[in-house]
Amino acid sequence: MTIGTDFVVSGATVANPAGTIAIDCPITTVGNGTYLVTYNCTGGSFTYQSNDGTTTVSASFGTAAGTCLRPAVDAAAASITTTRSPAISPEPKL
Repeated sequence: MTIGTDFVVSGATVANPAGTIAIDCPITTVGNGTYLVTYNCTGGSFTYQSNDGTTTVSASFGTAAGTCLRPAVDAAAASITTTRSPAISPEPKL
């Protein structure tokens, strides 16, 4: 996700009270940490709808932030290869 795009969650399941949520958050800045990425947004919306239809919550918000774990580093970049000097056999006597 990049600045100028939207962080969108649509139809996500809520356990209690049972229902779904939708979030639309236009990204304005991105903060990169070692293990987390924070997407800051301005002028987004939130909607919750219960499965039985008795509850609906809709709201807009001024600012918000979504924090995600940074994806795992790809295997090629993460792998570390170590090499040992060749073994000397028999061991030298000092």
